[in-house]
Amino acid sequence: MATVDDVRDRDFAGTFALFTDTQIETLLADALCYIGDTWSGCEDCYDLAWVYTAMHLGVIGAQGSAPGPMTSASAGGLSASWAAGTVQDGLSSTNWGRQVLALAAGCGRTGPFVMSSPAATCC
Repeated sequence: MATVDDVRDRDFAGTFALFTDTQIETLLADALCYIGDTWSGCEDCYDLAWVYTAMHLGVIGAQGSAPGPMTSASAGGLSASWAAGTVQDGLSSTNWGRQVLALAAGCGRTGPFVMSSPAATCC
């Protein structure tokens, strides 16, 4: 079972330092709706994927949206700009989301989200 401490232990950059325990508990509950109740055959990866999904949702929620690519910069009177390229969305838009995708792929689960079965408490 994923816990608030699991999230805090993996927050190496301090991204969740200002989040309350209650907010992290809410993220964990929300994340369960995305990954389902269990990953049959992949129990070893399930809790970690749950934690990373919660962290992904927290970053997206705090920003309001996933950050887009940087397309220009300037310093000291010099400037540069370049094409935007492909904008990532979904789980691939954050480091934690990409970890979920990697764990899911290792377990043979693919898709924009790795929902296996909806949790009983989800809408």
